[in-house]
Amino acid sequence: MKSMRSMWITIFAIIAQVNPLIASAEPKRIVTRGEHYRNILSEIAIGMDQASVRRILGSPDIIVLPKDFSGSTPSDVSESWGFGVDQHGSFPVFGEVQFDLKGNSLRVSGGLGNPPSPEIIEELELQKGLRLVHSAPPIHGWRYDPKDVIRIVNGLQPLGKKRAIAVIHEYVRVSSEFSNAHQGLHLVIRALFDVPKDVAFLPNFNIGLPSPLRPEKYDLVPRFPLLVEEDVPLLLVSGYSSFGSSAELEMQLSYFERHGIIRATLMNPTARPFELIAKFDEMPEWHAKSSFGNKADLRVLLMSQILRLTENVHKTAPEDTRYKDYIIFPGDDLDIRWLKIVDKCRGTEIRWSLKLFDYQKQ
Repeated sequence: MKSMRSMWITIFAIIAQVNPLIASAEPKRIVTRGEHYRNILSEIAIGMDQASVRRILGSPDIIVLPKDFSGSTPSDVSESWGFGVDQHGSFPVFGEVQFDLKGNSLRVSGGLGNPPSPEIIEELELQKGLRLVHSAPPIHGWRYDPKDVIRIVNGLQPLGKKRAIAVIHEYVRVSSEFSNAHQGLHLVIRALFDVPKDVAFLPNFNIGLPSPLRPEKYDLVPRFPLLVEEDVPLLLVSGYSSFGSSAELEMQLSYFERHGIIRATLMNPTARPFELIAKFDEMPEWHAKSSFGNKADLRVLLMSQILRLTENVHKTAPEDTRYKDYIIFPGDDLDIRWLKIVDKCRGTEIRWSLKLFDYQKQ
């Protein structure tokens, strides 16, 4: 038996010398589901009918009509097919196909580029991250709730810089260009990364003109349009003049890949958020109308955001139910009305819950 075994070892060694691949071949890496869908989505040509698309991709996990789109609603779309949905209404992590009013494929997301390697981030962790960042809010100052940005930042920060950026890159690759999150992720990355020590501010992003404009002295608000104070990310603008593009977000990500320093800790907002308004009023630059536009409107904007941030512990009804976006209105008696709200809340001790992503009563 030993001689027979030795003979086969010798034969195999001779064959291996002739064809080294036999001796050195490694197991082929399993193609991830993300890579699989990238491959088959790349086969979808613009103008294909739904039957042809279904033959290539199979049945979609979800069909979304324009009235249910998350983001701006293009008028030329009849429906969208999503792939990689884990429950009704969740984000399709592998991509989507939008169809025109005649039922032919119009736009495809997820068929270009490459998903990140599993060596960078495991697929299930990537999918979890994609569904998280999809909730990034549009840049609408009067509806903005700082909790949305805090929750996403605290979900990405433990991943570290490389994996966090990989998640956002992949979101841009597989999501519709009309997604609200393409705007909101500009806010997320400004809260997720510290301002590099060798510069005084982060670069502008080009999605139109903000209202109000960025201060002429950029270092007054280095994360503009965000102002992060005591781990509360407040939005200093009511909005931008255009929706933006995925290309602009990719350019911003490239900057942070090269220069970004991910924050060292989770965001843990102050236990006294109402005092931030008084703190802002004491800042010398806050009184420069040329820097911050209409100061009265800005104060109302920030007050409204703080009220949204704390609504779990201090529910404040809008002063006029006809305008639900405006929780508190400007006016000569603004400070009196604000102090009444603060006095009402002052007797309750609150703290931020890192587990629940919200304020809780002590």
